[in-house]
Amino acid sequence: MENNAHIIADIYAAFARGDVAPIVAAVSDDVDWNNSKSPEIPYGGHYAGPAGVRTFFERIGRAVTVKSFSPTVYITAGDSVLAAGAWSGVANTTGKPFETDWLMHWIVKNGKVTYVRVYEDTALTAAAMRA
Repeated sequence: MENNAHIIADIYAAFARGDVAPIVAAVSDDVDWNNSKSPEIPYGGHYAGPAGVRTFFERIGRAVTVKSFSPTVYITAGDSVLAAGAWSGVANTTGKPFETDWLMHWIVKNGKVTYVRVYEDTALTAAAMRA
């Protein structure tokens, strides 16, 4: 695994442990972090900088009890890392479970994450969020 993929793998390991500090430390001051803009996804939207990334993870923590998070594929090309996997959880407001696949595009420059775009089947996650 190339160095940039190792950085992303370390971020995923921190997420799996529920440890946000190493994730925030791994991003650049001007990181551009993007998740679904669906209004039904409480942690969706655009986040900027380390404070924005911290807010993103706080929102996930309030919205979802994560049951599994499994990255399975890493593809690197220059500064880009594409990672794919699956995750499952329970929506905290409804108690409904969900499971979905995801793909994330990361850009890492000089050892820091500068860009993230998350792609997933938000219809499955949103359905769990609905009462």
